[in-house]
Amino acid sequence: MSRQFNASLASYNKLMRMMEKEPTKQPMKNIGLLSPSRTKSTDKEDMAQPINRIIKHFNTIKNKRGELNGS
Repeated sequence: MSRQFNASLASYNKLMRMMEKEPTKQPMKNIGLLSPSRTKSTDKEDMAQPINRIIKHFNTIKNKRGELNGS
């Protein structure tokens, strides 16, 4: 196997680094009648961006692979 530059491997590694850095969602701090209203579901907005769809797809594959391998 040659050790030439492989663009798909570089993209895969970059995607894996991005998935590790993905921020977690924090609950709203303000609760009550006068608190700012919640925005519409961000899942629909997130899925409009191709990179977010790819990250979600790879997360699913990674989780299933982990289940099969027992880790």
